Amino acid sequence: TIWVGGDRLAKYDPKTDTLVEYRLPTPYTNLYSTRADKNGDVWSGEMQGGRVARFKPKTHQWIEYVLPTPWSLDFNSWIDNSTDPPTFWYGDQLGYIVRIQPLE
Repeated sequence: TIWVGGDRLAKYDPKTDTLVEYRLPTPYTNLYSTRADKNGDVWSGEMQGGRVARFKPKTHQWIEYVLPTPWSLDFNSWIDNSTDPPTFWYGDQLGYIVRIQPLE
């Protein structure tokens, strides 16, 4: 499965040759690169949104994590699958390192 961000989240399944698109939870935002964790949840920073979004494909549910600044410059992200639940990390162009670990 290939996940692609942009003005919506797209999932391409090469086995069935199908493409499914999901509308973003916050209007007028775009996604940076997307990454899936060990549970299948898809993570991405929202451009012009000040949030990091997590999409749960099994339930089609979005969870957004509001950041303390109005931007999320998610230029390079990494998911630590050794934690439970997985932890999302990203570094931005200003040298900030951000960690998001859900409390589920």
